Amino acid sequence: MLKRGDRIEGKWYKNEYTILKKIGQGGVGTVYKVIDYEGNIRALKISEDIMSLTREFEILQKLPLLDNIPRVYEIDDWVYRNKRYYYFVMEYIEGNNLKEIINRGKLSIKDILGISLVLLEMMNKLYQLGYIYGDLKLENIIINRRTKKIMFVDFGGVFKKDRCIKEFTPTYDINSWGIENKNLHIERLIFSTTMLIVCLITRREYDPFRTSMKKMLYIVDSLNISEKLKVFIKDGLLNKFNDINCYIEGLKALLIESASNKTIISNDIINLIFLVSICFFVLTIFLGIKFYV
Repeated sequence: MLKRGDRIEGKWYKNEYTILKKIGQGGVGTVYKVIDYEGNIRALKISEDIMSLTREFEILQKLPLLDNIPRVYEIDDWVYRNKRYYYFVMEYIEGNNLKEIINRGKLSIKDILGISLVLLEMMNKLYQLGYIYGDLKLENIIINRRTKKIMFVDFGGVFKKDRCIKEFTPTYDINSWGIENKNLHIERLIFSTTMLIVCLITRREYDPFRTSMKKMLYIVDSLNISEKLKVFIKDGLLNKFNDINCYIEGLKALLIESASNKTIISNDIINLIFLVSICFFVLTIFLGIKFYV
């Protein structure tokens, strides 16, 4: 809709923003990188849907103590070509989202488990504050280039506990996969985090309407990761964790092991290395005997 150089002036606060580039597109609105009248770089989310935009702005305002959430500054409206739009301005996060990162190359198992742990604990904190983060997807998660922090940048899919979730990504939704569950938020959290791990390892996202859970389990079994991590992932996908603390502790243990390189290499690879070592040893002895003779 908007292009570089276009200007937005708020009706109420009269603050002016110049469009630099489009940086995101969601179900509710479009996000642009802008510069304000004082030269500050900001992100601006604009939409025709005043209810969704206002709700998202209010949620962000209520969560200022969480480090993984951008700050918000103001909400206003603007008339463009005889049509009224609503927007809010927030902190601009310089970095790449997870989809951009995996499109450029692989993440290490340690990084994947670390990212997943931070996101899980972040979503759990939101839940304890009375909110559900329903719309998990790779584009909504940015690694801050300067601080290396993991940031959520889209809160259009955040709802209060007592409300129905209206916006969600089927890939990370336990109900979309037909997994038996009690529809508890803890089950949703564990499943979405586990599916995120699979997507980051395989560097792609999966459509539950085209890929069965049986196929997903086959994909997990074929991964070049440790057996312990495979079991953990399959248990998470099949809703076998009843306690989120148990899941978190398991994730932490896998992260510690991956950091010490104990479980990054699968048993099959270890066996192959061992076999190659034996062959090399036998070949050395054979060549030594031949030379001596």
